[in-house]
Amino acid sequence: MTLHKLRIPFSTGTLHINLNQPVRHVNHPSDTHSLNHGNVIQYLGHLYIWDEHSVPEDVVVNWQMEGDPLCDAALIHLLSNNSPSGLDMLHKLQNFVAKLDAHDNASAASTFWKAITKVPPVDIWVSDEQFE
Repeated sequence: MTLHKLRIPFSTGTLHINLNQPVRHVNHPSDTHSLNHGNVIQYLGHLYIWDEHSVPEDVVVNWQMEGDPLCDAALIHLLSNNSPSGLDMLHKLQNFVAKLDAHDNASAASTFWKAITKVPPVDIWVSDEQFE
């Protein structure tokens, strides 16, 4: 087995790919069920290595069932007339809160902003070393 270093323009570094290993094509989320750590996959025209950070379909489906009521309400409030496609939602939220907070600080968007920008209690802070 020969490992080769490939410079791939969409990656953030060098991918070490075993060229003797077949490339697994992922065309549907269910194709992730049989993937193993180290598999080389192709998805949407890009090559990736399936690693410990990769998530199979069943885990993603479980995550999709989880929600955040504050966030959901803020999204409904912010997107009443728009689609989120192509929007920087954090920027949209910040702009909304900055413009309307004085008039409507009880809006769902403002309530969500306050929740995500609240400083956590001191007893759960981490040191700089733990953070790194």
